[in-house]
Amino acid sequence: MMIFCFLILQADQAWKTLFFTRFKIIGKMKTKKMMKKKKMKKMIGLFILKSQQKMRYRKKLFTDSTGYMRNRMIKIGNCGWSYLNAQDFFGTGWKERFRTKLQAYVSLFDTVEINSTFYRLPKTETAKKWREEADEINPDFEFTVKVSQIITHFDRFSSEKSLFAFKQIEKTAEALRAKVLLFQSPASFKPSEKNIEKVKRFFENIERRFLFAWEVRWERDWNKETVSSLFSELKITHCVDPLRQECFHSEKMVYYRLHGFGKPSMYNYSFSEQEIQNIKEKIVSQNKPVYVFFNNADCYKNALELRKITETNIETVNLRQ
Repeated sequence: MMIFCFLILQADQAWKTLFFTRFKIIGKMKTKKMMKKKKMKKMIGLFILKSQQKMRYRKKLFTDSTGYMRNRMIKIGNCGWSYLNAQDFFGTGWKERFRTKLQAYVSLFDTVEINSTFYRLPKTETAKKWREEADEINPDFEFTVKVSQIITHFDRFSSEKSLFAFKQIEKTAEALRAKVLLFQSPASFKPSEKNIEKVKRFFENIERRFLFAWEVRWERDWNKETVSSLFSELKITHCVDPLRQECFHSEKMVYYRLHGFGKPSMYNYSFSEQEIQNIKEKIVSQNKPVYVFFNNADCYKNALELRKITETNIETVNLRQ
């Protein structure tokens, strides 16, 4: 009987040993699995982090409906689309591809400066229609709006007329989802103490919901010290033709307008390959978003030439002569 009890105790001890040994093995296996899972999660986390870092880098780039990879930091376009001959770029069947000339333009460029607002504002419904047409081709397409001559030429920032005209411009800009408004003063608007005071008073009394660029004419009247001081105080970008003049102050963006060197009219001009290269060197050196607008007779061709040498993976566009 004692032998039997002894055997039972031995068997019980052996079973317990086997159970706990198995438990330890299972525990170790579970621990290893947990470690593997943690390692896998860590690897996945690192992969996601790297992917996010890449996305942050690539956020500046996007592929548009035409298959081009464009740089969001550089916006290249023209001062209007009405003179675009779509047939030159897309052939006689361009109307089968696009509902309007604006859509043909949007397929070629990142942005457009609306100059017609300088003379007359479109109806809000018209501005909304332009935005909708652009969105069908490229939702990231950007309109900039030139401010009414009532403000800069007729009233010269002087009175309530300018403030009222600006509110009307705001409605158009909002309908277009514009980010930038351009002011262009005449050559006769000198940087006198009186004029500077009027400008300061005007900008103090308007809402700052947009970025502002200001093209002062002519350059020799507005020296570096005057522009740097005033534009810095008002938080306005100094708009220039980079082949003619240095930009003395820029805020959150750089704004270039290229007019040409034609005679007797400076606009009757086509930029050479070397001039296009010089423009490229100026814009790629910037660490802020850059808007570049061609305002010369050969503007569409020149803008595409600049795109071709500036942006990433740009396909060659057939420019028919």
